[in-house]
Formats: sequence, structure tokens, C-alpha cells
Amino acid sequence: MARDALDIKGTPKSYRTTGVENGNLRDRLFCGDCGTPILTVLHERPDLIIVKAGTLDDPTGLEPSAEVWLRRAQDWIAPAEHRAQFDGDAK
Repeated sequence: MARDALDIKGTPKSYRTTGVENGNLRDRLFCGDCGTPILTVLHERPDLIIVKAGTLDDPTGLEPSAEVWLRRAQDWIAPAEHRAQFDGDAK
């Protein structure tokens, strides 16, 4: 989602993680009251944010555009061929 299209109610808390494979920084925002994950900010792509679908008022009509960490997928999960696919983090 484009960062400027986002409207967050309240003031989330955050913590920073470092990617295991690439060392890229991630800011992970969550609700300070209940702990629900809200979104992830990718430092290498400041124009893009990853919104947790469960936080949306109406997620109908949304479809993932990429699949990540396929090398760790369970055998019973079949990749969707029409999406971008990555063995680890998205590039």
C-alpha cells in the first residue's frame, strides 16, 4: 500500500527488527492497548508499507500481489503462479 493512502487511528507503538537474510531494517507498528500488529515499514522502500489485512475495516476485494518465503512453505501450499514469488524476502 502506498504510505500516503493510509489513515491510522490512535498512536501505535513500534519496535525495529533487522532482516536475517539481508540486514534491512523494519519498523513494526502495533496497537499499544491490545498488541495487535498493524503494519510494517520497510526502510529500503520508504514509499511502501505492509498493512496487516486483519486491521482493515473492509478487506473484501484485496488480493496479495506477491508471495514470500516460498522455500519455507509447507508441502500442501501451492504457489499462485500469477503472483510475484520470492524464496525469501521480497526484493
